[in-house]
Amino acid sequence: MTSVQQVSTTPPDISDAQPMKQFRAIAQVGQDTQALTGTVTAAFKSILAQRPDLADAQFDFVSDGGKLKVVSNDLSDSDRKWLEGQLNANTTLVNQVQQFNTDMVSAYDGTQQVVANGTSLRETGQQYQNVAGAIDGSVKFLSMIQQVANKAGETGWFNDATYTDAQGGAIDLAKARTTSLAGMIDTGRQLDALVNGTIVTHLGNGETSYGVTNPGAFLSAGPTAATGLASALVPSPGSSDWSAATKGQVVDRLV
Repeated sequence: MTSVQQVSTTPPDISDAQPMKQFRAIAQVGQDTQALTGTVTAAFKSILAQRPDLADAQFDFVSDGGKLKVVSNDLSDSDRKWLEGQLNANTTLVNQVQQFNTDMVSAYDGTQQVVANGTSLRETGQQYQNVAGAIDGSVKFLSMIQQVANKAGETGWFNDATYTDAQGGAIDLAKARTTSLAGMIDTGRQLDALVNGTIVTHLGNGETSYGVTNPGAFLSAGPTAATGLASALVPSPGSSDWSAATKGQVVDRLV
């Protein structure tokens, strides 16, 4: 009778595999965006207290050589410059934007552009190059936060229910708008309630439940911001379909 000798095997370490590295890098961009959202919301509350007349004025801001630049077709030039000065005086905000840009470079430079293709993920044949040279000015930060909020409001909600935060403020992230002081402050409130699990669900049958949460809501920030990096895309050597059931699983959670 032949005996079977046990062989000790060590599972492969995939922690340094490129998809895992990119997942961690994009998760860091999400954390950056969550911190940025909190800082922007607090800053806008202070600005609104000084200038309530600007509550609904439409604007956005981008990074610009280590500073922040306000872009708007709605503000007068003097109001735009004043608002720009207020944002740049907030060193925490300026530093967080720079950290966001740095982490976007880590997440995307040298990687393939991957898009959803039914149940698979498809490489487009394009690769991100020189993201460091393209990231400055490419991301409209308020618009990016709005897209994160709107995406979080797309799924996981009952059609016959209404939602509020613990204080009774309405929650409707699918309709959130961030490109004004008042809109961003309200969106920040809603996102905070979602991440912290303090949303109250008011069902159509009169019942109430507590604790809707999505701590990963900000994971979509990296892929959202990457859409502004078109100038960093160059042809890559070949493309392929990644099965969402195999090696595309990690990437599938990123888009």
